[in-house]
Amino acid sequence: MIDEEAYTKEAETVCQELRSNFESGLSEAEAQKRLSYFGPNKIPTGKTLNLLTLFLKQFKDFMILVLMGVAAISYVSHEVKDAIVIMAVVVINTLLGFYQEYKAEKTIESLKKSASPKARVMREEKVKIIPTQEVVPGDILIIEEGDMVQADGRLFELIHLSTMESFLTGESLPVLKTKETLDKKNISIGDRINTVYRGSTVASGHGRVIVTHTGEDTELGKIAHLITEIKDQPTPLELKLKALGKNLVMLTIILCLLVATIGILQGLPTLMMLKTAVVLGVSCIPEGLVAVVTIALALGVQRMAKKKAIIRRLPAVETLGAVTTICSDKTGTLTQGQMMAQTILFPEQEIQITGHGIEPEGDFLMEGKKITHFTPDQELLFTAAALCNNATLQVKENTWEAFGDPTEVALMVMAAKAKYFNEELQERFRFLNEAHFDTLRKCMSKVFTDQKTQETYIFTKGAPEKILEISHLEASQKEALQKKVDTYTLQGFRVLAMATQKISDAQKHQRPTFLEKDLILLGFVAISDPIRKETPLAIQKCQEAGIQTLILTGDHLNTATYIGEKLGIAKNKAQVIHSEKLENLSHAAFDEAMTQHTVLARVSPQIKLKVVESFRRQNQIVAMTGDGVNDAPAIKRANIGIAMGRAGTDVAKEAADIVLADDNFATIVAAIEEGRTIYDNILKFIRYLLSCNMGEIFIMLIATLFALPLPFLPIQILWLNLVTDTPPALALGVDPASSDVMQRPPRHPKSSLFSRPMIHDVLLNGFIMSLIVLGIFLYELYIENTTLPKARTLSFSTLVFVQLFHAFNCQSRAQSIFKTGLFTNKYLIFAILISIFLLLAGLYIPNLKTIFELTSLSLFEWGKCFGISIFIIAAVELQKVFLRKKA
Repeated sequence: MIDEEAYTKEAETVCQELRSNFESGLSEAEAQKRLSYFGPNKIPTGKTLNLLTLFLKQFKDFMILVLMGVAAISYVSHEVKDAIVIMAVVVINTLLGFYQEYKAEKTIESLKKSASPKARVMREEKVKIIPTQEVVPGDILIIEEGDMVQADGRLFELIHLSTMESFLTGESLPVLKTKETLDKKNISIGDRINTVYRGSTVASGHGRVIVTHTGEDTELGKIAHLITEIKDQPTPLELKLKALGKNLVMLTIILCLLVATIGILQGLPTLMMLKTAVVLGVSCIPEGLVAVVTIALALGVQRMAKKKAIIRRLPAVETLGAVTTICSDKTGTLTQGQMMAQTILFPEQEIQITGHGIEPEGDFLMEGKKITHFTPDQELLFTAAALCNNATLQVKENTWEAFGDPTEVALMVMAAKAKYFNEELQERFRFLNEAHFDTLRKCMSKVFTDQKTQETYIFTKGAPEKILEISHLEASQKEALQKKVDTYTLQGFRVLAMATQKISDAQKHQRPTFLEKDLILLGFVAISDPIRKETPLAIQKCQEAGIQTLILTGDHLNTATYIGEKLGIAKNKAQVIHSEKLENLSHAAFDEAMTQHTVLARVSPQIKLKVVESFRRQNQIVAMTGDGVNDAPAIKRANIGIAMGRAGTDVAKEAADIVLADDNFATIVAAIEEGRTIYDNILKFIRYLLSCNMGEIFIMLIATLFALPLPFLPIQILWLNLVTDTPPALALGVDPASSDVMQRPPRHPKSSLFSRPMIHDVLLNGFIMSLIVLGIFLYELYIENTTLPKARTLSFSTLVFVQLFHAFNCQSRAQSIFKTGLFTNKYLIFAILISIFLLLAGLYIPNLKTIFELTSLSLFEWGKCFGISIFIIAAVELQKVFLRKKA
């Protein structure tokens, strides 16, 4: 069914062989049959989630190997009980690590699916947007500038189409395409200019393709093995964690060797002290830190996805929390993106348009009276609005739906309200040529022949100042009309001008750009786009968080000023600038301008890139939004590139770190808040794990220094860490956002995880824990004269409670737990209950009690453990009081 040499055949022949139809496409039923037969249209990635490999990977961990070595030594030394316990801990740790990594991988895998591109196809005479994986041979694929081609196929309709195919051919320049049949067979891929390939991007123009190959059968699929060889690079956060881990390993080894050496010198059994040192070291090095961080990141990214922010690159999560500047587009991001034509401005009159949304229902009013018949000039304007347009408006199951640029959709809806968007109009006017919109010309044109009169017209629409410039009007008329336009732009309207001109037979085959002169002005259309209701609050949040917001818009200076002042981004007109004034500035002058202006009008993609580079020179962490092909360089260059999920091109999305599923500025702010929260939570569980582990080292070090009996046996230390480490640490990783998370300045991106405040907290809190536990141990052993096993049990239980209470302390470094609340994190409560259950199991299940050499406790003894443990809260609360006063 699939033709390997479709480029040598007429497009109609290929369509017949694939049993498809250029006009209607496939039926849904036929598409489903083909999907079952050919399989999903996806490229093999090579990286599949293999459960056995993931499980065995856990045994490569250095700490796990050390524990297995200790178990082997214990077994050889006839301490079978210790060997079994240590191996049990190894298995449990391995299963926990496996579960954490599996959950993280599955989460990231699901997010990749949600971020995968869509494809526009014609099915059952309707344009439909479907997941790329559902494209099948025979589908009619619709492609336009900025799209990434989602299958291989034969072109049958195109306008100035060129694609970038460097990934296949090595050619860095765009390849101009044709729909004509090629005579030669067995020619190279780069010479098959009537064919497009999956993975290529549309550099210009638009076209329609009959899909011939999908999935592994595409040219990209055939070379997919080259892509699978690329290894995932560690994120900056992972590198920081590895560096932190190395430092902790060295510190822990030194301290544990010190404990062992002192114990041996004091006459304690050498084997026991070596085992104690090794087990203490293994337990106190947070070897699960990277796994806990990975799952915290994955869950955070999942929460962002629910808030409509799709993270495409994991390092973006870390960078988000450090953003200092957001450069945002206006249309559809700060505003609703649901544009509606409200007023038509003619040189001598104005017409108001009623209606809402994209339904083509509404009236045209002049001086409050409904218009029932349009003049020839008005009819020509509606014709231009319908024809000089690439948007699609159609009915699906009694509901209107639109595809394309929101401004073009608004014009199409206006024309449809006037009954000038219908099949009769499409059949009457035969399309000849097109010059698509670009940011330099600020207009677009299409050429049509009226088959009723055999006259040929060029229809042009664009920025009012541009259309006035190329119109036949006198200078005084242009000036008067510009003032009229300004009254609307000052009210925040986007205004487009429409123009036309009859052209001769000799001219109709020329490029439309050569015909854009001496045009007849048809009128102006004022289009409204209301500010999103959530935008003002989002802007306010940014200001409170120390994040500067800039508007970079292609709109008129007056429109940009109105929106900027209304949102409080520009305090006065002096903070608004036309981008033309920035074009030829030196780096120093440009940087200075960026400190003075917060709203930029008539911005081109080149200026966007200059803005990003300026902020980066000033050591700012900048987030840049964009949706077009030409925005991709600025998006890529920004610290955080953000593409629009609805209006954005595939090229922009591919360059971005984040894709906004709802194109909403408030979603950017929510993502930054989530990014700050994730980083906060990483610091919380690092503080928790390290301070608890440092407490254990201090306990054993002090005991050996003063020749005291060891408060804990090696297997008790292992069990202790299993009980108190993983469950609370995981719960802190999903702690809710602090109340002040968006009321502090952005953190420095190079700030260390193991900063001076962190070191201070870890050492101080660990020392306090050791004093509490050693206090009850010495009291029971020397004042109450209890047995050593009983004293160890009381110390063990106390340390468990101390560490669990300390998890509440770690929810905020400076805020009191009485203000934070004990029940704000339901996962932490659940984790603590699990830890308490494991503690009780070790004390009351006979076999476990024997293995760990623990004893049962009376209710009074439980009260002592619980009561003295609360001192950790009191001590840290005093520390927080000092920190708040210092702040």
